[in-house]
Amino acid sequence: MKRLIDGQPQLLIKNGQLLVSTALKNGMSANDLMFRLRTEGITDIRYVKRAVLEQNGQLTITQVGDDAVKYPIIVDGQVNLDALETSNHDEAWLLTQLQAQHYTVSDIYLATYTNKQLLLFPYQH
Repeated sequence: MKRLIDGQPQLLIKNGQLLVSTALKNGMSANDLMFRLRTEGITDIRYVKRAVLEQNGQLTITQVGDDAVKYPIIVDGQVNLDALETSNHDEAWLLTQLQAQHYTVSDIYLATYTNKQLLLFPYQH
């Protein structure tokens, strides 16, 4: 229900490929997208690894060669599969990491992947 009310981030560019239908569905014109990219110093979409339109309208960009994953792996007990893929890991790896610390996905409020390390922030019980 929360996702329906708040919305969720929308992937606009993946590995240099513009997802036109997603941009249009979110009311973003080509001019607006290019303006936002230029304000980040990006003039060529081919060098964008990921561009995500956040719920607040901001654009979060990861460039090719930027290995820092800027997206949470788990949010509110839900796996962000796009972010997990960007970290070069799969769901089996994530579940193994969680089990090693005696957690399940639903136990986690927030999980980030930074400096090749999974950081877990569980709900307080």
